Amino acid sequence: MTEFKNTAWSESRFEAGDPAPFHDDIHKDSEDRCVVCGRKVGKNSYFVEVVNGGEIREQDGTEHDTASDAGYMGCWQVGSECAKKFAPNILFKRGAQ
Repeated sequence: MTEFKNTAWSESRFEAGDPAPFHDDIHKDSEDRCVVCGRKVGKNSYFVEVVNGGEIREQDGTEHDTASDAGYMGCWQVGSECAKKFAPNILFKRGAQ
């Protein structure tokens, strides 16, 4: 099991509008890492979109207006185990958004 540095995230369920759980190790090296736990992710990882300077965005089938959101932070990868901690209307696969 992954040891979380920030234990508040270890038992959470993430919903739209919650702060994104940026792990300290996501920029550790050039590997793709999970935004929640910092572990390397595989080719079939999920993604979460972060808007307004750090809020998790619901994937409701609409496009986010990135031009008017100065706090748009893009999409971040989520590993398959950590994906279980997110509400299903938040995560998406690349190309399936």
